[in-house]
Amino acid sequence: MTSSQNTQAEVQPDVNANLDQLVQATETMVSQLQDHVNQAKANEAQSAKTHAVVDPNAPEEILCTQGEDLFLNGHFNQAKTIFESALKINPDCLRALNNLGVLA
Repeated sequence: MTSSQNTQAEVQPDVNANLDQLVQATETMVSQLQDHVNQAKANEAQSAKTHAVVDPNAPEEILCTQGEDLFLNGHFNQAKTIFESALKINPDCLRALNNLGVLA
């Protein structure tokens, strides 16, 4: 075996070990990222439940404000439900109609 072959043979295990470490580190980061995504989804679901409480006796302006808040936070289905509730109180509520148009 020549000296360059010896050097190459010595380097190869180091490269493989580094690749193994890199793969393990990547797998750990992916797992942690998945955990963060799952936690964010759980937080969003809890937030949606908190914000989706609709008082059917609330004035249409309050309902529209709640719906707009939900819309701005990405809770589109809940926002739609609240805008529809506002329209049950006042079918001519332009604010609710406009917001439903934006969601359409």
